[in-house]
Amino acid sequence: MKYIILNDISFIINNRKRIVFSYLLIATIYFWYNVLIDSSKDIYLLYKTLSLDYNYNNGDWLETLMYVYSITIYIYIALSLLTKDLKSSASNIFLRIDIRKWILFKIFSIHIISTLILICMYILIILPNYMNLLSFDLYILLFKNILYIFLIQNVIIVLLAIFSKFKTVVPFTIILVLTNIFVFPTSVLSLNGIAILILFFFSIIFLLVIYKILFVNIFESN
Repeated sequence: MKYIILNDISFIINNRKRIVFSYLLIATIYFWYNVLIDSSKDIYLLYKTLSLDYNYNNGDWLETLMYVYSITIYIYIALSLLTKDLKSSASNIFLRIDIRKWILFKIFSIHIISTLILICMYILIILPNYMNLLSFDLYILLFKNILYIFLIQNVIIVLLAIFSKFKTVVPFTIILVLTNIFVFPTSVLSLNGIAILILFFFSIIFLLVIYKILFVNIFESN
């Protein structure tokens, strides 16, 4: 597991550092843009910058772009780290490790790296501007934010496996997502921490089962 994590961190630093840096830079610029517009640094501005209380009905297209951009970055990181191994070392992976162990370690690595990126974001925005807000509630919010990102990444990774076997369901999935996009929970602030934790554990179990069943299709499609 240590090798997988170090290898993935090295990959991000060597191959995806511009993506990560751009994400942190754009979020910082977005924060200061809102400070200039609102002339304040209230708690809502923090939530807005970190996409913690986003709502489709707010009518703020810039906030919508920031929310979509943030989610897309974490999905991109997850898929990049997963597919790089499938493309470069698929033939050697199972000489050393069982499929379930590999995907479990891989998911753990993806989540560790995503957490580090998110913590960097919090440090950049919170420490210079919201030191007085450091509290237990803020750590709970960070925990919920992390789980929210993990859950989305796990769902995408499961869909990748399903699409590798059943390519015909891709258009139906896209239609399903588009027709239900406005019922998808987007406010981390309003999420129940226990509920999202339970969903996260169920997603891990489901992911392990799917990858055990479809691992041949996954490797052949990559």
